[in-house]
Amino acid sequence: MVIGGQVLSGAGLTLGYLAIALSQEIVPKVHRPRTQMLTAVFAGLATITGPIIGGAFIKHNVSGVGNGWRVGFYLGAAFYFLAFASILFFYTPGPRPNPEGLPMKKRIFRVDWAGIFMVAAGLTLFLVGLFYGGNPDKWTSARVLGPLIVGAVVLIAFGVYEWKATSTGLLAHVFFKHRNFALGCLMNFVGGIVLFGGQAFLPQEIIHLYTSDAVMTGVYNLSFSIFAVTGGVVLFIWLRFTNNAKWVTVFAMGTIVVGAGLMAVMQPHINYSAWFFPTALLGVSVGVQTAVVPLIISLCTPNEMIGTAIMISNSARSFGGSIGTVIFQQIFTSKIKKILPQKVVPAVMKAGLPPTSVPSLLEAYAAGNSALFAKIPGVTPAVLNALTTSAAQAYANSFRYIWYALLAFACVSLALSLFFHSTTKQMTMEIAAGIEHHPHHLPHLPHLPHHEHGGEHGGEHKVSQEQKEQV
Repeated sequence: MVIGGQVLSGAGLTLGYLAIALSQEIVPKVHRPRTQMLTAVFAGLATITGPIIGGAFIKHNVSGVGNGWRVGFYLGAAFYFLAFASILFFYTPGPRPNPEGLPMKKRIFRVDWAGIFMVAAGLTLFLVGLFYGGNPDKWTSARVLGPLIVGAVVLIAFGVYEWKATSTGLLAHVFFKHRNFALGCLMNFVGGIVLFGGQAFLPQEIIHLYTSDAVMTGVYNLSFSIFAVTGGVVLFIWLRFTNNAKWVTVFAMGTIVVGAGLMAVMQPHINYSAWFFPTALLGVSVGVQTAVVPLIISLCTPNEMIGTAIMISNSARSFGGSIGTVIFQQIFTSKIKKILPQKVVPAVMKAGLPPTSVPSLLEAYAAGNSALFAKIPGVTPAVLNALTTSAAQAYANSFRYIWYALLAFACVSLALSLFFHSTTKQMTMEIAAGIEHHPHHLPHLPHLPHHEHGGEHGGEHKVSQEQKEQV
């Protein structure tokens, strides 16, 4: 049941990324920053309210004791149904860009199914090996090395196949006519390590260092979520005056460098304001970066391939996020195994716990079962207080190494962002695929002739004054 649900959720979430392409292709290029801002705002509102609402369901045992978490999924299902109905009944796209004039059946057969299979198989095997490495299996075991090596070989074969065997495959060669596409994908990969990897550990750090209350956990995460929305607004305002997405990307990655550096010095039980500032910086960076890179990629790719280009870039981010999460988890696991006993054992023994009871105390703490503490000889309120304080410090010291590693990747992202070309001349009135209008609506924009999207500015298109007046 759980595996099936995760498979369906993963497939749905991945297809949901197409909403980015849909919102980009129906408006003139010069107005795409506005659609990205609106997308970021609505997504941000969900990330702000979702954790608090879900935490309230859990805390108050909505739908029964221990079943509050289920209600969050029910609520999510309702919103997904609304999204499905909205797209089904109200999204009426015009004719898709099809410069070769191929019928649908031939277009389906021309999909790079071999490339899709290789990249899916390679990524799956590689991530499985990465996940099992170190915990529970040794890195030198066949269970780890087998999937890692085979997955890496398949991914290399995929790259060679896309390079030498086909020019119109999943990684169509036309994508690479403009430098911003390759940079955007690489940026998304490294950025995925930084953004998804770091974001995955924020809730854990809140729980272990500050509060385990389900609602307050969401409150502590508000600074990140609210400023992620703010990042989308910052992007719109910036591009409203400059039309150049390069420097706002540099700003975003510089912000996450500062935020990650500050997160590396967090201590348990600090006041909320000290937690607020670095997480707000992380939120702004996430809000800008997740919106601006798809925008840059959509501007430098052919109109008929915007969806494919954005999906490739998002896949690169997801792949990076998966690798980053595993890397950071491995770092954290290795550190907490060493640091936790070093901090806890002297503290609880100083508080009066007999040495013979230390192993039982550590096992009970690892199990997360507070009822077991009462059965351990020598456990007193003073011992439990020492355990809580020393364990929080151990977790703080262990989380610190995650931010050290993340900081290195953030610096790489900052360096990559400096190589983007300006997008100023790409911000035109060209529309990739308009929406069909009924007669009583505004007249439909005449289809603009497709042309080669190469060159320095990735397919800049001039719209005549007559076409503008018709709009």
